[in-house]
Amino acid sequence: MTKKKQYKVVNRKQVSTTLANDLNERLERLSMDTGIAKTRLLDQAVSLLLLLQSNSTNAFISDLNAIKEKEGFNSSDFADHILSKLKQE
Repeated sequence: MTKKKQYKVVNRKQVSTTLANDLNERLERLSMDTGIAKTRLLDQAVSLLLLLQSNSTNAFISDLNAIKEKEGFNSSDFADHILSKLKQE
């Protein structure tokens, strides 16, 4: 029995994870329809997620800082203000 030659991939990192069944089916279908490897589609998905999270986080922090400045809160007062608003809801 001959061993398959293993190539070291230098620009990729192997990860092991699970996906929801429906997402996996849709990913496989998209890969077949587009001819793009699932690994490349996952690269794109993670890149978009990181961009979205970064933009959302930056926007959220900017909004919080604007409110903090407008209301004249220091950090601890602002935390108390947020907690009291959450309790009201």
